[in-house]
Amino acid sequence: MGVVSIKGSLKNTTGRDLTYAQITFALYDDDGAQIGTAVANINNLEKDGIWKYSATPMTMESWSQYKLTDIDCF
Repeated sequence: MGVVSIKGSLKNTTGRDLTYAQITFALYDDDGAQIGTAVANINNLEKDGIWKYSATPMTMESWSQYKLTDIDCF
């Protein structure tokens, strides 16, 4: 079985070009315990640009749930 990632899209609505953006998700097991994170990042996201991200898990443990925990940009 391959690595499962979290995929989606995010639009830059800051009104300016971004040098860097990162999105972070917390990963949880069936019991609701946090077991890791998944992260995706991009450089040079244009104003009003749409980023199609794929957040890669930073754990080899099986996870069944996730929650967005942070969007960081500058």
